[in-house]
Amino acid sequence: KSVFDLFVKLDSYSSAKALDLVNYKKSESLNRNVRRIFSRFWKCFFLRKGYKEKEIGFTIALVAAIYPLISYLKYKNISND
Repeated sequence: KSVFDLFVKLDSYSSAKALDLVNYKKSESLNRNVRRIFSRFWKCFFLRKGYKEKEIGFTIALVAAIYPLISYLKYKNISND
């Protein structure tokens, strides 16, 4: 509905992913998640033709790109507690 809703979903989904990583004891690395930024952006913006949506397509691709990194950072935060 709006860009605000997009970020609310990002927060919700990344928290759920972080909990999954903790519960299933999956090993993640910072390097792997930084690389995912580029591959997810490429997939969302170019392969799925997000560029046709102009600014909103770029925003969606950017949010999709940072999702793994935010999930990883939340996972590390939960793991350290």
